[in-house]
This record gives sequence, structure tokens and C-alpha cells, in this order.
Amino acid sequence: MNASLCTLPRPRYLCFRRSFSIKCLALLGVLFLSGGLVGEAFATNYERQRDSFLSAVALVETGNNPRAVGSKGERGLYQFTRQTWKQHTKKSHYKAHDPSYSQVIAKKHYDWLYRNLTRKGYPASPYWIAVAWNSGLKRTTTGRAPGMSRRYAERVTNLVFDDQRQLLAMNQRSVRTATR
Repeated sequence: MNASLCTLPRPRYLCFRRSFSIKCLALLGVLFLSGGLVGEAFATNYERQRDSFLSAVALVETGNNPRAVGSKGERGLYQFTRQTWKQHTKKSHYKAHDPSYSQVIAKKHYDWLYRNLTRKGYPASPYWIAVAWNSGLKRTTTGRAPGMSRRYAERVTNLVFDDQRQLLAMNQRSVRTATR
């Protein structure tokens, strides 16, 4: 193999001039960062999974009751503890009862868990995010999450996958009707 064409061992389809491959990677990076085709597809899928996850958490935590208060002072649809709430906002913990504001904080918390689980080498799957949501990031990444948190994560994950299956079925029906 010619050293000027490929300096690193790569799959055959990637063995072309380095300048061309760098330009292609730069173009993909620009498309991704500017919200181009690649970025939109990732963002849409990420947001869809996050929204499914948050809907499942609200259902498991409170049965979609925004006025819920937990036994240890957790508040709102997502049962935020005061510490978690203060991590993402300076507003009063009582604001967790406002569904629209609570949704904003829930998205921030999901994003934070996603980033930190990935950084620590865990798959940022609905299961692991749910374990961390329920027992905390440190307990999750050190392997000290209680069995109760794992069962909670299984319930949330099942609801997320049910939601994704329903969405897929709706998409398949709409494709069939469009092709008739």
C-alpha cells in the first residue's frame, strides 16, 4: 500500500488521498454542527428519545400528576429532589410543580446525565439514564445503585420502547397508505 495514500490502516473504502478524506470529514462536521442533514437526523432522534424517556419517567414517578410530593420532599412530575433542582436552576423548588418549567429542567437533567454517563464509559441508553435518574450518577457509575433503581429503570425502559414501537407502527402505516 502506498504510504502517501493511507498512512493508517483503514478499511479499503477509506483509502484515498488524505486531503480528500480531510475535506469530506470537514464537510460532515460542518453539516453536523450547522444543523445540516446529519445534525438534524441526530438531533431529531436524540430529542425523540429524550421526550419518550421523560414521558415514561413522569408516568412511573407520579402517574403524570404535576402536584405530586414524594416522601422525601421530591416535587413535580419528575420528582426532583431539592439538590437536583438546584443543580439546574436558581428558581424555587416549588416551581417543580409547574409542568412547563419542570419539563425544561428535566431536559437539562437528562442532557447532563447523558453527557456524564457517556464520559464515564457507560452507554447512554434509556436503562442507564433511568438508573442514574433514580439513584444518582455517582451510585450508578460506581456500581452501587440499589435493586429498586434497577427495577425502576426496567419499567421506564419498557415504556420508552413501547412508545418507540408505536411510533414505528404509525410510520409504517403512513408509508403503506402513501404508496397505495
